[in-house]
Amino acid sequence: MTDSELILLRALLAELAPQGRPALLPALHAAQQIHGWIPEPVAAEVGRALGVPLADVFGVIDFYQMFSSQPVGRTVARVCGAPVCALAGADALADALCRHLQIEPGEVSSDGAFTVEHAPCLGLCDHAPALLVGETAVGHADAEQAAAICALNAQQPKSLVGGDIRLLTSNCGQGHPTSLADYQAHGGYAGLKKAL
Repeated sequence: MTDSELILLRALLAELAPQGRPALLPALHAAQQIHGWIPEPVAAEVGRALGVPLADVFGVIDFYQMFSSQPVGRTVARVCGAPVCALAGADALADALCRHLQIEPGEVSSDGAFTVEHAPCLGLCDHAPALLVGETAVGHADAEQAAAICALNAQQPKSLVGGDIRLLTSNCGQGHPTSLADYQAHGGYAGLKKAL
């Protein structure tokens, strides 16, 4: 890698360097965002700037599945492989995406645009099967939607948590949370009383 290819990364690392090892994750995220993946010269530059041995830098890259030490497509489709998504058809979804792109999992499409990977839990269990296409979450994905997903026209999940339909936590934040009398005055334990 040439010095000119590392200029932007070095500027970012100069800001993070005073933090040392605690800045390793932010530095690696920045490096991957700049270069698309983290080749050895980039990892070495991060390690040098933060005072972290190269073996430790690669240990972090290998541990976190969202980092890549191999070239990937400009857009990575990460299909959730957690049990809920797996039961909802995540494997069939990943297979359909690969067939549509004519690649194997982990390979880069011929135009360099896509890579399909299995990912750990994405925290979108209520939208299973789910995936991340680049930075965009896609929920209730179906193998039949492979073309739409690759065209970035897939359904984005909308969660109800924190919305108008909060039932269980509707009284949270009202009054004094440490006062039992105040909690009961605002309807606390009403469901329990009704059940009894």
